[in-house]
Amino acid sequence: MPIVYVIDNDPVLRESLKLLLGAEGFSVETFSTAQKFLRQRSPIEPGCVLTEIYMADEATGFEVLSAVSGWGPDWPVIVLTVDYDLELRQAALAQGASDFLEKPCPPDELVAAVQNALRGGIATISAAFPRRSSLLERAAPPLLAGPVKTPAARWLSSGK
Repeated sequence: MPIVYVIDNDPVLRESLKLLLGAEGFSVETFSTAQKFLRQRSPIEPGCVLTEIYMADEATGFEVLSAVSGWGPDWPVIVLTVDYDLELRQAALAQGASDFLEKPCPPDELVAAVQNALRGGIATISAAFPRRSSLLERAAPPLLAGPVKTPAARWLSSGK
């Protein structure tokens, strides 16, 4: 079973991603800081890393990217951040990120990005999903928003 390592300082988002990705068949481990993830590196199996760029600790998603890039090809990294801008995206992709997604991210887009990254794809999935630009959508309370097509995404969106 593929493993996804979620690194984000938001506990609600970590739990939401664990539920969503777990329902899609992934094993999910969560970390509240980049430092905690990087310290756990030696005993864990390769998998997809899903990280925020800026967190409350001294390490950033860029430091995760830098460290993981030396671990080999079995460690794709996807950046999921509220701090989306073109320069930041380009910097993350240049450092080896498989994809760069903006919060809130539609569940189907997130699942597709993880599947693509685990197959070795690089930054192709986000081109298939248009960026949403309205302020209302950007300010929406759900951390994962958008069309819900997979059973796990529908369940998460239902609030049950």
